[in-house]
Amino acid sequence: MVLKVTTNTQVSKNLRLVELSGEEVAAMKLQAGQDIMVRVGEKPHLDGRGTIPVRRRYTVVDPQAAENEGRARILVGHHEFGLGSAWAANAKTGDETEVVGPRGKVVVDQAAKHHVFIGDTTFIGAARAMSGSLPSGAKSDTLLGIQDESDAAALGWVEADAEAEWIIDPQGPGAFIGILWMRFQALGIKPGSAHVYLGGELGLINSLKQMLERAGFGPGDLSAKGYWRIGAGNQDHGEPVKG
Repeated sequence: MVLKVTTNTQVSKNLRLVELSGEEVAAMKLQAGQDIMVRVGEKPHLDGRGTIPVRRRYTVVDPQAAENEGRARILVGHHEFGLGSAWAANAKTGDETEVVGPRGKVVVDQAAKHHVFIGDTTFIGAARAMSGSLPSGAKSDTLLGIQDESDAAALGWVEADAEAEWIIDPQGPGAFIGILWMRFQALGIKPGSAHVYLGGELGLINSLKQMLERAGFGPGDLSAKGYWRIGAGNQDHGEPVKG
């Protein structure tokens, strides 16, 4: 589908909120936590003939507005190697881009009564979308490592039953691992009593996932997704480079 940029706003030091609109948005029937794949540019084909599209994936932060109003809002972070960051910085009202969706398997575990969201700045959109979709009375805790205090106010955090804690360190994901783990342990959550959602830089997410597994949390307790990798641009289809 081809969608049009309707707004593009710098909402914090490291984040832009881009709104894409079109009749096809409502038909996607997005679940909270799902994303869309946005064409952010192109590059020469390896055989030297023509070009191939470069895409990046972004969680739709308000799936209800997407379905009811045909507006898909995405948070785009700033990264040194980010083609998506460059696209967002230059996108103007009226620009059109190709979008594929919905994508993503990480959605709210409807059977869980307690939900815990842990990640970095790039997880703000997904954590906000999923926590905002929880039924009344469901408990949630959110632990997010951010590099600038302004990122905490990028979308607001207004759910009465949601608790959000922000760990601020300009050094980034590597500095978050230990303190996020300590904050999680302080919650006193036992395996099987909550669903834990992880999202952000690949190394951060892999480390936290391993810690949780060693603590006894199994596949049914965890949903993990790496969004990017320090020192490397994502692959053309939007996934971080593995290995």
